[in-house]
Amino acid sequence: MKRAVSVASVLMCVGFGFAYGEDLSKFLRPAEVPYPENNKPTAQRVELGKLLFFDVRLSKNNDISCATCHNPKTGWQDGVPLAVGDKGAVGSRNTPGILNAAYQMHQFWDGRAKSLEEQALGPIQADVEMNLSLDEALSRLNSIKGYVQLFENAYPGEGITKDTLAKAIASFERTIVSSDSPFDKYIKGDKNAISPEALKGWKVFSSEKGKCLNCHSGFNYTDGSFHNIGRHG
Repeated sequence: MKRAVSVASVLMCVGFGFAYGEDLSKFLRPAEVPYPENNKPTAQRVELGKLLFFDVRLSKNNDISCATCHNPKTGWQDGVPLAVGDKGAVGSRNTPGILNAAYQMHQFWDGRAKSLEEQALGPIQADVEMNLSLDEALSRLNSIKGYVQLFENAYPGEGITKDTLAKAIASFERTIVSSDSPFDKYIKGDKNAISPEALKGWKVFSSEKGKCLNCHSGFNYTDGSFHNIGRHG
């Protein structure tokens, strides 16, 4: 009788060189995206969140949206050293990418938000970002009949509030997840998915020589924690 052999075992036998005794499946994104019980994803919530994410009317001068800094064309960030917001205001940090942010325990570079819902309202209000008060944002949305109906479809009876605004944007952000990369395909057994040079790089990355996995672990290549790397600013 044949025994089932795990992908991890096969790759290790053929010289994959994986160290630290990690399970290779940890490097594959979980199929299920986590969400809070009070904001279960639905098609209506995701569609509403997508519209809000790309809507410049959530900024003071109607010229900046969430997607201005989190641009899908540039990996869901903006590709510049420091974020640029209202009237050209320059922030103190660069824009983080939001790919797979749904799996993170902390949001923002300093981890001050614990959920996508909590994070979603920050950029709208920040004076160096979208610079719009929540009261004004809600007033604008409530004046648009289409949005009134879309919020009712997504959150029946709850209206347009700061909570439903945050939950809708978060629902869309939870759809921004990674697809199968060449490395994912390699882990699943496709030996030709990555180049010999990439394989050599992985062996260094995952070994005691590189020790990269000390911090860059799991499918998101992060331990979700904070480290002092000796830099300031």
